[in-house]
Amino acid sequence: MRITVGTQGIGYVEARTIHNASPPDVVFVRTYDLLNIANFLQRRLFQSSSATTFANCLHCDLGFNGVDLLHLVNTISCSRTPWVVTYEHYLPRWNPRSAFGMKFLARPACKKIIAMSQFARDAQLSLLEAGSALADEIRQRLCILHPPQDPLIDSYDQKRLSNDEVTCTFVGRDFFRKGGKEILEAVARLVAEHVPVKLNIVTDLGWGDYASRATKEEAEAALSLIRSLAPHVQLHQDIPNEAVLDLFRQSHIALLPTYDDTYGFVALEAQAAGTPVLSTNVCTLPEINGAETGWLIPLPKDPYGQALLNTAEERREVSERIREGVYKILKVTIGNVADIRTKGMQALQRIREEHSPVLYTQRLLAIYREALGVTP
Repeated sequence: MRITVGTQGIGYVEARTIHNASPPDVVFVRTYDLLNIANFLQRRLFQSSSATTFANCLHCDLGFNGVDLLHLVNTISCSRTPWVVTYEHYLPRWNPRSAFGMKFLARPACKKIIAMSQFARDAQLSLLEAGSALADEIRQRLCILHPPQDPLIDSYDQKRLSNDEVTCTFVGRDFFRKGGKEILEAVARLVAEHVPVKLNIVTDLGWGDYASRATKEEAEAALSLIRSLAPHVQLHQDIPNEAVLDLFRQSHIALLPTYDDTYGFVALEAQAAGTPVLSTNVCTLPEINGAETGWLIPLPKDPYGQALLNTAEERREVSERIREGVYKILKVTIGNVADIRTKGMQALQRIREEHSPVLYTQRLLAIYREALGVTP
């Protein structure tokens, strides 16, 4: 039986968790709803709204799309059409305490709530334990399905890396939220000490994020520091995704010492290239990175796994720990290429075992069939 699944868009997360899976006998079609149309008009007439606004996080098609099933991302449906949702952190995204949103998660039309990680599942459970009368209905629909990732190399030997200089790569649009400033300062210190290190940076130097609270002046200072560190540091802007993946293939270590990250897809892409990741231990990262496959910088966290960033003092402490962590780990590791190789091989194997696109597709198809009561 062919299943027609309606989706909202072709964004990065939708592509990674839905469209790239391509289960057999499943046809994905783009759907539109009342709030989506209103949001489009707002973007055209005024300015783009936040990803966490009500209009971006509630789907209302009134059943007009004629699909068998809706598969949404970070969005709740008020439609009678059966639906499932994949989410990164919590639902409802516009307000995790919204009783109005919670009631749609408990309705019969909601068939499965797919957390992208244990971190996301735990976050949702904490909201239910806070006193929702619908907790039992919602809890039984929760499951975990980590995103798939194709290996980017067949074996570590394909990387053909230099033993004389260690190449590190940082990728992140939100440069400061993902620890870019601290990486630069750590690498500047290593370069001054004549440590053989090279750093690739792929970013547009975005600033003003919710986590680091970086300013335009800090972005200008970071750009100046990048230029002063040439040729040890190279900035890449506006390069295609395939070029980014090639940088990972040509790198010893990937850097993601982030303040906060709902998932960390960059870590999967790096590991798929046999490139071990140096990251912080916040949010989902301990689930996809560890001592066998990379390095973790411990940060002070709240009970839910997020870094403490509420005050200026807490943000300064997080920044200092990231800076020192990157510096100390790289200084020790750069002299031990064999350790990098071992971790890179383990990282590639982890991708094969835990993010298999084949197994992901099978699981997704099973979710769709269960949602519609269809037997294989």
